[in-house]
Amino acid sequence: ECVSRAGLYVSASDHGDRSFSLALYNKAVELDPSSKDAWLGIGAILQDRGDLIGSSRAFSNAMSVDPCCWRVGLNVGNLAALSGD
Repeated sequence: ECVSRAGLYVSASDHGDRSFSLALYNKAVELDPSSKDAWLGIGAILQDRGDLIGSSRAFSNAMSVDPCCWRVGLNVGNLAALSGD
């Protein structure tokens, strides 16, 4: 539920203030730490905010949940390109 709502708020804000979406994603991982989608959402928002360290941690958590997910790999690769790794 939190992940679905956060996704809707991200889509509606379209690069605006995503604080509420981030709060929902954080609540989702509090309730279910194995929520890959919530970790990906947190990582994407933090990356957009320029918090590459926080984004990396979130994507690492998503990777630990589902290491074979192509979306996780894509986000990790994009983050590496942004950070120059």
